[in-house]
Amino acid sequence: MKDFRDKVVVVTGAGSGIGRELAVKLAQKGAKVAISDVDAAGLATTERLVREAGAQVHTQTLNVTERQAVLDYAETVATHFGGVNAIFNNAGIAHHGEVEHTDFKDIERVIDIDFWGVVN
Repeated sequence: MKDFRDKVVVVTGAGSGIGRELAVKLAQKGAKVAISDVDAAGLATTERLVREAGAQVHTQTLNVTERQAVLDYAETVATHFGGVNAIFNNAGIAHHGEVEHTDFKDIERVIDIDFWGVVN
């Protein structure tokens, strides 16, 4: 998709970093933007920046590991804007450390967010 004018675009993990920058750039290109993140404060900052760029925005705190919450979010966004044209599943985390010293719960958290978050 080359032209984002009047397109509805969803960005997960929009509370900071790449997700925030992506949401703002899409807004500057004329997209209607739906943003989500687990970080409510960061999400509020992104919402302000997207609005300042002149875009319509739908904002919702969302944990992408919670399948039903993601399904509900998808329906809410589609209802709010009348459809969705593109999704950037940007939410993700990294774990740093030596594998042999990493607890399984830390590995499972990465998989829950980085894999299941996209699948959900």
